[in-house]
Parts: sequence; C-alpha cells; structure tokens
Amino acid sequence: MLPTAEIDAMKATQEQNLPETVLILRATHSSDGAGGVSENWQAAGTVNGRIAAVHWQPNEMELAARLTASQKYVVTLPVGTNVTETDRLKVSSRQFGIIGVQRRSQATAVRITCVEVP
Repeated sequence: MLPTAEIDAMKATQEQNLPETVLILRATHSSDGAGGVSENWQAAGTVNGRIAAVHWQPNEMELAARLTASQKYVVTLPVGTNVTETDRLKVSSRQFGIIGVQRRSQATAVRITCVEVP
C-alpha cells in the first residue's frame, strides 16, 4: 500500500491535468400527461475532467469492429466525484452515455468508460 502522502501527490497531479469542464447529467422522469413518462436530463454537478478516445492496438481492431461500431472514450474526473452508470456526461456540445465507472481502492481519479450519444 502506498503512503497517504504519495497518493495525495498523485491526486494533485491528476487534478492539475483536467482541462475540460464536464457537466454531470442525471435523468429525471415525469408524467407526459398521456399515461407515459418523459425523461429529462438535469445538471447534477460540474467538475473538471479530461476526455480521451480509446485506441485499439492494430491486432485488436478487427475484433473491436465486430463488437461495436461506437467509438469508446475514457473520461477522467477528480476522485470522489458523484457519478453513476445511469448518468450522462456533457463536454462542450457533446454528450456521453456511461458504460462503466472504474473505482479503485487507491484511487487518484475516477475513470469512466463511455460512448458518445446524440
């Protein structure tokens, strides 16, 4: 296990390298007046973050193409950010649906795998 001072230094380095503003969107549901439900995305928080496309190795590209046609991204947010798999992220004018949130025991950041959504 790493000493607390080293983990704190890693967290500080991560936070210095989060150049984007990321809006966390959370779904709310309301009656549409016709017996159905309307889904709306409301801001649940704003944090700094970093987005990067997931790049496949040449020998993985053919397999990746068969698995999905969607480009995957990893969004890095500060450790302790309140985000779940049912949320969405908005970076500039782009929205991303979350596939998974990676939380590790000695986390220095929260890493989120996602795909761009319309």
